[in-house]
Amino acid sequence: MEAWQKTHVAWVTAVGDALRAAGSARQLARSPADVGAMIQSVREAFGALSAMGVPVTPRGSSSGPGLRGLLLVLAWLIVLRHPIAGAGIEPHALAGREEMGRLTREFLDLVGAARMPSYRRLAAL
Repeated sequence: MEAWQKTHVAWVTAVGDALRAAGSARQLARSPADVGAMIQSVREAFGALSAMGVPVTPRGSSSGPGLRGLLLVLAWLIVLRHPIAGAGIEPHALAGREEMGRLTREFLDLVGAARMPSYRRLAAL
Protein backbone atom coordinates (compact mmCIF):
# COMPACT_ATOMS: atom_id res chain seq x y z
CA MET A 1 0.00 0.00 0.00
CA GLU A 2 2.83 2.40 0.79
CA ALA A 3 4.35 1.98 -2.68
CA TRP A 4 0.95 2.59 -4.28
CA GLN A 5 0.44 5.77 -2.25
CA LYS A 6 3.85 7.14 -3.21
CA THR A 7 3.24 6.24 -6.86
CA HIS A 8 -0.15 7.96 -6.75
CA VAL A 9 1.31 11.13 -5.21
CA ALA A 10 4.07 11.18 -7.85
CA TRP A 11 1.53 10.91 -10.69
CA VAL A 12 -1.11 13.23 -9.22
CA THR A 13 1.35 16.00 -8.41
CA ALA A 14 3.11 15.83 -11.80
CA VAL A 15 -0.16 15.90 -13.74
CA GLY A 16 -1.76 18.40 -11.35
CA ASP A 17 1.17 20.82 -11.63
CA ALA A 18 0.91 20.70 -15.42
CA LEU A 19 -2.86 21.30 -15.31
CA ARG A 20 -2.50 24.21 -12.89
CA ALA A 21 0.22 25.78 -15.03
CA ALA A 22 -1.99 25.52 -18.14
CA GLY A 23 -5.22 26.53 -16.37
CA SER A 24 -7.34 23.62 -17.64
CA ALA A 25 -7.17 20.25 -19.34
CA ARG A 26 -8.26 21.77 -22.65
CA GLN A 27 -5.60 24.49 -22.39
CA LEU A 28 -2.95 21.88 -21.64
CA ALA A 29 -4.14 19.86 -24.66
CA ARG A 30 -3.42 22.87 -26.88
CA SER A 31 0.31 22.49 -26.29
CA PRO A 32 1.94 19.19 -27.26
CA ALA A 33 5.21 20.55 -25.82
CA ASP A 34 3.58 21.09 -22.40
CA VAL A 35 2.01 17.64 -22.54
CA GLY A 36 5.48 16.25 -23.30
CA ALA A 37 6.85 18.11 -20.27
CA MET A 38 4.07 16.64 -18.12
CA ILE A 39 4.90 13.12 -19.34
CA GLN A 40 8.59 13.71 -18.64
CA SER A 41 7.68 15.00 -15.18
CA VAL A 42 5.76 11.80 -14.40
CA ARG A 43 8.66 9.69 -15.67
CA GLU A 44 11.14 11.62 -13.54
CA ALA A 45 8.98 11.22 -10.44
CA PHE A 46 8.61 7.48 -11.05
CA GLY A 47 12.35 7.23 -11.68
CA ALA A 48 13.07 8.96 -8.38
CA LEU A 49 10.84 6.47 -6.57
CA SER A 50 12.53 3.55 -8.32
CA ALA A 51 15.96 4.89 -7.38
CA MET A 52 14.81 4.88 -3.75
CA GLY A 53 13.76 1.24 -4.05
CA VAL A 54 10.05 2.07 -4.13
CA PRO A 55 8.37 0.00 -6.85
CA VAL A 56 6.04 1.95 -9.13
CA THR A 57 2.71 0.38 -8.22
CA PRO A 58 0.70 -0.92 -9.92
CA ARG A 59 3.45 -2.00 -12.26
CA GLY A 60 1.71 -0.75 -15.39
CA SER A 61 1.36 2.75 -13.95
CA SER A 62 4.16 4.19 -15.96
CA SER A 63 3.31 7.15 -18.10
CA GLY A 64 1.86 4.99 -20.84
CA PRO A 65 3.10 1.41 -20.81
CA GLY A 66 4.22 0.46 -24.28
CA LEU A 67 3.70 3.93 -25.71
CA ARG A 68 6.67 6.12 -26.45
CA GLY A 69 7.36 9.60 -27.67
CA LEU A 70 4.85 11.09 -30.05
CA LEU A 71 2.32 8.27 -29.56
CA LEU A 72 2.19 8.94 -25.83
CA VAL A 73 1.80 12.68 -26.39
CA LEU A 74 -1.01 12.01 -28.88
CA ALA A 75 -2.74 9.66 -26.42
CA TRP A 76 -2.60 12.32 -23.69
CA LEU A 77 -3.86 15.00 -26.08
CA ILE A 78 -6.94 12.82 -26.70
CA VAL A 79 -7.44 12.15 -22.99
CA LEU A 80 -7.09 15.83 -22.07
CA ARG A 81 -9.67 16.84 -24.69
CA HIS A 82 -12.15 14.22 -23.52
CA PRO A 83 -14.93 15.38 -21.15
CA ILE A 84 -13.70 12.98 -18.46
CA ALA A 85 -10.54 15.09 -18.08
CA GLY A 86 -12.62 18.18 -17.48
CA ALA A 87 -14.96 16.36 -15.13
CA GLY A 88 -12.62 13.97 -13.34
CA ILE A 89 -8.98 15.00 -13.41
CA GLU A 90 -9.11 18.79 -13.68
CA PRO A 91 -11.41 19.60 -10.72
CA HIS A 92 -9.18 17.73 -8.29
CA ALA A 93 -6.02 19.36 -9.58
CA LEU A 94 -7.41 22.88 -9.67
CA ALA A 95 -9.74 22.94 -6.64
CA GLY A 96 -7.18 21.81 -4.11
CA ARG A 97 -4.35 24.17 -5.05
CA GLU A 98 -3.11 24.44 -1.47
CA GLU A 99 -3.34 20.71 -0.87
CA MET A 100 -1.71 19.88 -4.21
CA GLY A 101 1.09 22.34 -3.50
CA ARG A 102 1.63 20.72 -0.12
CA LEU A 103 1.70 17.24 -1.72
CA THR A 104 4.23 18.45 -4.31
CA ARG A 105 6.47 19.87 -1.56
CA GLU A 106 6.17 16.65 0.46
CA PHE A 107 7.05 14.57 -2.60
CA LEU A 108 10.09 16.77 -3.25
CA ASP A 109 11.12 16.30 0.39
CA LEU A 110 10.69 12.53 0.01
CA VAL A 111 12.90 12.23 -3.07
CA GLY A 112 15.45 14.78 -1.87
CA ALA A 113 18.03 15.78 -4.45
CA ALA A 114 16.83 13.39 -7.15
CA ARG A 115 17.40 14.75 -10.64
CA MET A 116 13.94 15.78 -11.85
CA PRO A 117 14.27 18.98 -13.90
CA SER A 118 10.85 18.80 -15.61
CA TYR A 119 9.08 17.92 -12.36
CA ARG A 120 10.79 20.74 -10.48
CA ARG A 121 10.08 23.24 -13.26
CA LEU A 122 6.34 22.43 -13.27
CA ALA A 123 6.24 22.46 -9.48
CA ALA A 124 7.67 25.99 -9.49
CA LEU A 125 4.99 27.40 -11.82
